[in-house]
Amino acid sequence: MSSIDTIFGAKGKLAATINAYAPRIAQIEMAKKIEQGLEKNQLLIVEAGTGTGKTFAYLVPAILAGQKVLISTGTKHLQDQIFIDDLPKIRNVIGMSVNIALLKGRANYLCHFRLHKNAEEARLSSREHVIAFNQIMDWSQRTIKGDISELADIAEGSPVWPLVTSNADNCLGSDCPDIDRCCVVEARKEAQKADIVVINHHLFFADLALQEESINDLLPSSDSIIFDEAHHLPEIASRFFGKTVSFRQLHELIHDVLEAIEDEASDLLATVKKYTDELLFSSQQIRILLKKLPNRGPWFAFNREPKIVESISECQKNLIDLQKYLKKFSERGKQLELCSIRCDKIVSLLNEMIQIKSNQIQWYETTDRNFFFHTTPLDVADKFREPIEKFKSVVLTSATLSVENDFSYFVYQLGLEKAICYAWDSPFNYSKNTLLYFPKKMPDPSSDNFVSKLINHALEILSYSKGRAFLLFTSHRSLQEAAHLLEKSPYPLFIQGSKPKRVLLNEFRKSGNGVLLGTTSFWEGVDIRGDALSCVMIDKLPFASPGDPVTSARLTHFRESGLDPFKSYQLPQAVISMKQGVGRLIRDFTDRGVMVIFDPRIQSRFYGRTFLHSLPPMPITQNITDVQNFYDLEEPIEASEA
Repeated sequence: MSSIDTIFGAKGKLAATINAYAPRIAQIEMAKKIEQGLEKNQLLIVEAGTGTGKTFAYLVPAILAGQKVLISTGTKHLQDQIFIDDLPKIRNVIGMSVNIALLKGRANYLCHFRLHKNAEEARLSSREHVIAFNQIMDWSQRTIKGDISELADIAEGSPVWPLVTSNADNCLGSDCPDIDRCCVVEARKEAQKADIVVINHHLFFADLALQEESINDLLPSSDSIIFDEAHHLPEIASRFFGKTVSFRQLHELIHDVLEAIEDEASDLLATVKKYTDELLFSSQQIRILLKKLPNRGPWFAFNREPKIVESISECQKNLIDLQKYLKKFSERGKQLELCSIRCDKIVSLLNEMIQIKSNQIQWYETTDRNFFFHTTPLDVADKFREPIEKFKSVVLTSATLSVENDFSYFVYQLGLEKAICYAWDSPFNYSKNTLLYFPKKMPDPSSDNFVSKLINHALEILSYSKGRAFLLFTSHRSLQEAAHLLEKSPYPLFIQGSKPKRVLLNEFRKSGNGVLLGTTSFWEGVDIRGDALSCVMIDKLPFASPGDPVTSARLTHFRESGLDPFKSYQLPQAVISMKQGVGRLIRDFTDRGVMVIFDPRIQSRFYGRTFLHSLPPMPITQNITDVQNFYDLEEPIEASEA
């Protein structure tokens, strides 16, 4: 009997120690393949359906391997869960004394220097922010790690956090007067000593970006790496290997320059303020002019807008003027030196963006208060493949990596042609505990009346499910229209954006009959078990808009490479997104529920079968009576095939 069997088997250590633990064949097989992969220095891609228990299936081999292993997750929530709950539990069950550490990006840790500096300057704009800042002050006296996730009461996006944390641009490094109690330094020391270090994908790519700039590594050198939630990797890689200049970036530079001048060279304030005022004005002009254009578009759209081209040139000139002035006086203090370096970097980025490059997607994006100029690589395969070759073993795992059991799309995106691929289906009984319903006579998703028809059907379904539903949309516009139409619904509504995601989910669970309306961020990473969620409705097949500048450029790239852009890019991307959305429905062996897809194309178009063959084996119906009977009867019925 292998060590995996003695841990995962019916009479194994997990069953003897953890209440309600039951052996799962897929989990045992997955653990054995990963154990073998770590022993034989393999590159593995592993898809494990919901309920396989994949986290334990890779953590146990990681502990047994006797190597230094990085565990990288797609979200900080899973990162915390693995470090706080899962790893200590498994370590105790196995009885091995491996050292574990948690490592996040710099902005996730308290900076004592910035905390006390901003406390003295009292730059807080509201009573709410004052209360939050005082909470942080109190917590700073008690915390050992300085991980800001310990303060769950303060929203992740609160404007108070940048006042008490540092980033690569404003960290004083070894010149900091509080370096002896720096939380980031301590976290990195622990990571260097640990056998297993839990990180996230953003930190992994931030480390690669620093290596490209010949700056010291953030991460300790390791034998192996395991990527969980690996379906996020292509998108995150595109973001980190790309470049961005934003209005907020310029605004923060201006703020920090003035702050540095006041602290280190106050005699220069009047002159510097002239430069910063000019830069602020020209960047504001860009923001105002961009509002006349669509929210996202290709860089060449500016060619038809001479005023925008002129304002960008003026902003570039003002930035260079500030850059030259700062260089003259950067030796006056560390903060001024950092601001000068930042200014140099932004000047270089803006220059780079103005030059057209064939291997880059150059595009802009606007919000109410911000604008972004982006360059995004057309292809990240080479950039990803090279750094992972330094590891002896690499494992990439997720519940959604294949399309009709084919891993080609994921392999192509990351350049992993040498990988060994495995897949295990979910152990949940979808054929007994679920129903897939396609409403009849739905109009084309592009029709003006699509959302109103959707809501008419949804209201009837909700009357059978007694609420307890997610309505997932592919756009905020459709979500808002649906929210308006559901205002008089008898069930409590929870609408994305009205409150923080964590709060919405907690209130939804407690309500017992709630209806939650969400877009992309609720399609994945959401775990509602039991009766609180018994219906998931999806408005449209989640195809990326061909009008989006990044999608459009990639479609052209596939076409010019001799590939069918729809079959090679749009379809597999949409199928993987759909698999994530469907994965919200059944989260435990005892869960039951109805999956509703309103988009008639899943039946009428040739590609519909690709979606259906990639989803769990759910009985299909177009008969609303089957839906009613499913909820009325304790035991599910045999559904009629559509």
